[in-house]
Amino acid sequence: MGVRLTWHNNSVGDNNVVYRSSTPIDPEALPVPLAVLAANQASYDDLSAVDGETYFYRVALVRGASSALSDELSFEVLPPAVGPFGPLVSSLAPACWLRLNETTGAVAYDSSGNNRNASYAVSAESLTSAGLLVGDDDKGIVLPPTLTPLVLSSAPVASGGDWTFGVIVRPTSVPPQTALGVLLQLGANGTGCPELDVIDRSGGTFGFRVMASGTSQLFASPSSWSYGSAVVVYLRQSAAGRHLFVNGAAQGNTTGRWGSFTGTTRLGFSRFGADAYPLPCGLDEVQFYGAALSDAQIAELTDAALGIL
Repeated sequence: MGVRLTWHNNSVGDNNVVYRSSTPIDPEALPVPLAVLAANQASYDDLSAVDGETYFYRVALVRGASSALSDELSFEVLPPAVGPFGPLVSSLAPACWLRLNETTGAVAYDSSGNNRNASYAVSAESLTSAGLLVGDDDKGIVLPPTLTPLVLSSAPVASGGDWTFGVIVRPTSVPPQTALGVLLQLGANGTGCPELDVIDRSGGTFGFRVMASGTSQLFASPSSWSYGSAVVVYLRQSAAGRHLFVNGAAQGNTTGRWGSFTGTTRLGFSRFGADAYPLPCGLDEVQFYGAALSDAQIAELTDAALGIL
């Protein structure tokens, strides 16, 4: 996780020198400096500190052959707090789970429920460090307006069966072109394939609508949210029909199932005729489950996600 040190010098010097040791530091036998910094620098981030270890630190202000040594501080380095959302998703064995791996800068594509054991090829420039979540072990997948949509080469769930799609999304502005933003187009070459859209509404707000093949609206959310809001969305198909939930609240449903789909699945784009443009929004924790999650499971996932937003 790292350690941040800050200090204040009461006099002018040539350098600040940071010392670190795994045992108490003897002022008469200082270890090799961890860092030598400019005299006007008053903080240092020790990013090499290892989680679970305890370190002792001192800072010296050096001027010529003289130095003034600080009191000693010790820290046990703890890993960042991880909310229950990630473990909960794993326990439900998603067919596909996309989240940004902050270590490698790649999106994890996982079919086993353990989210970091495979990589999904996405160009590095399509990802930024701006995240939606705080307290979980990842950053957000963010698609700025200058970049291409996120594409899966095939549908992650079977056509005609029960399935659930989940995502944390933050639309930041009105979708370009026709003011239609597509969060999900599942199997784009199918007949009556599933589609979930972000729609612009008055007063700087947005809503959602559920479509078949982008041409037939099944229903729209009665509620609206302000641009910049991060919301938790779940779309489910089951024998009882098609249901939409946003932040845990039911936002519409209809009976029946979508038609067949087998082809490319796209996430986060704005459609203008046959052309696709990037959607100005952030996506995170994209989940596909090959089963219809219950209302209770969706509520539990939503509560866990809202707890780390």
